Amino acid sequence: MKIKAIISVLALLILTLGIQTPSYATAFLRLDNGTSFVTIEDNLAGDLNALPGVISFSGAIGGWIVNVTTGVTKPISGTAVAPVMDLSSINLTTPDGLPGGGTMTVSFTDRDFGPLPNGWFFQGTYGGTTTGSVIYRGYLDLSNSPFGEGVSLFTTSPAGPGPFSGTIASAGVNNAQFPYSLTQELIIHHGPQPYQETSGDFKLEVVPEPATMLLLGSGLIGLLGFRRKFEK
Repeated sequence: MKIKAIISVLALLILTLGIQTPSYATAFLRLDNGTSFVTIEDNLAGDLNALPGVISFSGAIGGWIVNVTTGVTKPISGTAVAPVMDLSSINLTTPDGLPGGGTMTVSFTDRDFGPLPNGWFFQGTYGGTTTGSVIYRGYLDLSNSPFGEGVSLFTTSPAGPGPFSGTIASAGVNNAQFPYSLTQELIIHHGPQPYQETSGDFKLEVVPEPATMLLLGSGLIGLLGFRRKFEK
């Protein structure tokens, strides 16, 4: 009986240690107009979406009377090894709230990424419209800190007014030590004109470089030829 009891306890202990629910509450969203700001952690106060890896905020910040912003990251979008972070935002200012114009910085960050696949690089894809101007930035931080800006991945030129879109690749960042954090940052500037508005979608992800894709394609073609030869 004692042996059976010991075996039962050990089995329960192994089961308990083996079943560990991963924690994804490492993402943060921040909106800062220079005089006031709001920071929301995933699944805590201010987050309007209960899904892990999704942060949604809606509210006024000073003269920025409409701010509807959502950030999506792992486990909903991408993985720790293959990050795919998406940030969408709509921002509207009043005619009298910003007499000299104003700037809103929207930042979305997540931690615990890595390792970076060999031969892959970071890429930013963006599109939207603005009556002001928008700058899109991407950062990698080897200290794994939220909103860390240790390594600049890319910075776009100011876009707008009007529609904008594009794709920008990072400078070579291969074999980054891990874990590391990633941050997307939008710098939105509105002038003093009545009801300035910006809306857009911004994606930060890792993709294979063309040479890697060429090698992969060659390998697949080779396998296809081998299969046909084998079938004959």
